[in-house]
Formats: sequence, structure tokens, C-alpha cells
Amino acid sequence: MEKIPTWIERLLLPKLNEIVGAIKALHSRIDSVEKTWGARQKRKLQASEPK
Repeated sequence: MEKIPTWIERLLLPKLNEIVGAIKALHSRIDSVEKTWGARQKRKLQASEPK
């Protein structure tokens, strides 16, 4: 495998790290929404069960 020229690496690596950070942040937000949605669905099911 050929080595990436240093100047390209210095140019692209910060942007790549920004993208990785943004993806991680989105993943965290999606997890949060899934938890909230799951809790709402659980309450909805409990409310509809006969007592």
C-alpha cells in the first residue's frame, strides 16, 4: 500500500475528525430519541391495558 503524502494527510485529517465527531453526536442523539420513544410506547401500552 502506498503512503499518503503528508500534505494531503494534514489537509484532510482535521476534516475527517470533524466528520467522525459529528457522526458520534448524531448517534448519541438517535440513541436518546430511541430511549424516549421506547418509554412513551411502554407508557402507551400500559395505559391501554385493562385494569
